[in-house]
Amino acid sequence: AKEVLDVDSEESASVGSVSKQLASGGAAGAVAAAFTNPLDVVRTALQTQGVHNRRYAGMMDAARDIMAQGGLKGFTRGWGPRVLFHVPGAAICWATYEFCKDLF
Repeated sequence: AKEVLDVDSEESASVGSVSKQLASGGAAGAVAAAFTNPLDVVRTALQTQGVHNRRYAGMMDAARDIMAQGGLKGFTRGWGPRVLFHVPGAAICWATYEFCKDLF
């Protein structure tokens, strides 16, 4: 990542470097959240089905039902809020890791 962002050791504590690290972490968090969203949709369907009135036999059954009801678009439900939720946390985590890594 340092080669891509052109960050050298003298710049590691500068404001420009921190903003690059925040942006990198935020972008990584957005991509990760977007790619894992279909699994989150299936997990949410399984968790909200209830204990006594089970609708799905398992993960594949829930995925088939989501596909039948909404097509591929059904797996993108909640994509925007999920990405917006994960971007700040990933950005802060990445920048903090890079900052602490340079300290030690």
